[in-house]
Amino acid sequence: MKKSCFEKIEWLDTSYKYSKAFLCADLAQLAYREIDDCEKAGDRTQLVPSTVYQDILLRKYGKQYQEYIQGSAIEKLGETVRTDKFVSIILLINDVLFIVTRGTQLAYQEAFNKLIISDVGSPDDLLSDPRSADMRVNFDIKLLRHDNSQSFFHRGFYKEAQDTLNQIHDGITNFKDIPVYFVGHSLGGAISAIMNALFKGENHTQSYTYGMPRYCNPEAIKAYKKPHATINPYDIITKVPTISYSELPEEYRHEISSIRQGIYCGLNPFKYHGIETYKQTVLSLWKEQRFIL
Repeated sequence: MKKSCFEKIEWLDTSYKYSKAFLCADLAQLAYREIDDCEKAGDRTQLVPSTVYQDILLRKYGKQYQEYIQGSAIEKLGETVRTDKFVSIILLINDVLFIVTRGTQLAYQEAFNKLIISDVGSPDDLLSDPRSADMRVNFDIKLLRHDNSQSFFHRGFYKEAQDTLNQIHDGITNFKDIPVYFVGHSLGGAISAIMNALFKGENHTQSYTYGMPRYCNPEAIKAYKKPHATINPYDIITKVPTISYSELPEEYRHEISSIRQGIYCGLNPFKYHGIETYKQTVLSLWKEQRFIL
């Protein structure tokens, strides 16, 4: 990852750019390299939507986080923030602070159990051949009221986002003169969006997310800062939950068709959800705009 790539970006610009979206997608993928011993001992590796993550754990191939960032433009700040379900890495690159979040194996196991109802009974079967499953989606996922207002957030995402914010808030405010980006893919994208919405510091903040499920009701969408959400129309995760949940306004929903860019993942809809598919598709679109990498 070259520092020059970050130097060319106007990070205070609030508009969506493919150049910015690609660099943030690269960081979202980087978070999947931060793997602790607990996850190494886990047996749900295939649930985590990253080829890089699966290569490291299943095929013993690829560099983990600390080794990968050596000699790069990335400056790691502080310790990785961990809960049982989420991992957040804190990075300083060219005077921009990035909080990058991903879900763990436990988070995806619970998400599948709550979101997907299937007679197959196993998330592994759904991932290997979802067409064989009598699969239904659980649309009724609990919301939690925020500050006695009419704004409600996904209960589990909200609690995890608050927990992570409590751990990193003081550290962020020490850098009050630089922009902060909350970045995440999939479940990590939902956490990033909520952290961006609820952050109360003086920093200029933005959020870039990829393949993010819905995370709040319409009132919360109207009341709080919104992420730039990159969405593959073939990604089923971005379409749920539905009951009481809201889509982002059109100006914050950025649809990128992997198939139109020649990136075809076969008949398995979960493969369109992977961070690698998002990153490759955004890169293709950026190149079309004749940016210099």
